[in-house]
Amino acid sequence: AMGSTDEQVLWTCNEDWANSGNCESNGLFYVESTNSFLYSFYTNNSLVEVSRDTGESMWWAGDVRNGYEFDPADSEFEWQHGVSYTETGTLLVSTEAINNSGYTTMVREYTVDHDSETLTEVWNFDPDVYAGTNGDAWRLENGNTLHVIGSAGHVVEVNPDSEVIWHLNFGDDHLMGRGEFINDLYTLAKGSY
Repeated sequence: AMGSTDEQVLWTCNEDWANSGNCESNGLFYVESTNSFLYSFYTNNSLVEVSRDTGESMWWAGDVRNGYEFDPADSEFEWQHGVSYTETGTLLVSTEAINNSGYTTMVREYTVDHDSETLTEVWNFDPDVYAGTNGDAWRLENGNTLHVIGSAGHVVEVNPDSEVIWHLNFGDDHLMGRGEFINDLYTLAKGSY
């Protein structure tokens, strides 16, 4: 419970997804509207939404058996990072993929249809940059998407038409995991004094 110092186990990968392989996680996103957690497991290319009230798996998708399907089938995420819901309820994922140049790390956006148990890709953005690990994807208030491209050391803001607004390249020797857009650093710094 909020404010409690007692630990309570809500869900475990090994109990709920027995024999699913490695259960190494790289993301936990709280969903206030449903009081649930969106939980990402990159080593078995899966994610699950868990009810905070009951500890039950609400739905899952990826390589773990009996999960939601992908439409189209080749839009399935792999080695995903930075999973989150947008304000409109779509799912954003930074994921490994293959394009004409080879491996890439792209953003995929899905609608989640619980009736048909399907994740339908509605948008994607491919920066043609590959990160072997880490990354993040967030929908900004202005409707654009912020994509942090993990171990490649890139950050990109892209609009809904997949036009790059700005692109920052720190180089391959900078590992970036999570990213958050801050409108005004001065206000942020001023509030901390």
